[in-house]
Amino acid sequence: QEKIRLTVFVLNNQGLGVLGKKILIETDSSLVIDAIQGSTDNYGKAFFDISTTKPAQYFLEIKIDDKALNQKAHLVFN
Repeated sequence: QEKIRLTVFVLNNQGLGVLGKKILIETDSSLVIDAIQGSTDNYGKAFFDISTTKPAQYFLEIKIDDKALNQKAHLVFN
């Protein structure tokens, strides 16, 4: 079972990481998403491992403190 590690960076207008932002990922129910670190650290990073048994392309909606980003993340499992 293949896994993809998704890293989300939350930066302020000066390009510095923002601490303590809660990251939510909404997507297809066939994906298994494990929050390794679901809130941002001192560098503004959050980590998720994503896996599936169904090869396909997926588009993830990422929310930061319940506010959705304008763009979706694109993952491909072969």
